[in-house]
Amino acid sequence: MIKPSEVTVIIPHLGADEQQEYAIDQCLYSLKETVPNIEIIVVGNGLNKCRHKDGAKIKISEQGQCKAVNAAVATTNTPWIFVTNDDMQYAPGWWEKFTKKVGAPSLGSTS
Repeated sequence: MIKPSEVTVIIPHLGADEQQEYAIDQCLYSLKETVPNIEIIVVGNGLNKCRHKDGAKIKISEQGQCKAVNAAVATTNTPWIFVTNDDMQYAPGWWEKFTKKVGAPSLGSTS
């Protein structure tokens, strides 16, 4: 099973309006409630000012989800990276179900 300490969550965030700020606040809240010890990197994606309460850990001037994710990946040192949208909300138990599936041997595996 994958441990939260082995994972960095990357969230590209445009932050163009109040709805997007509300969405990322809910996303961060749900992640922190369900997996409290996981590292989270929010990437300010483009020139918009990220106004959410935790702020962006990384900011890039050119808008682009791939550019934002790549900038964040370059700063990580965990063996696993989990990229999510800024409007996702995570229900209790999602982490256990996800890591159980990821940690299981594949169907074609001989082990």
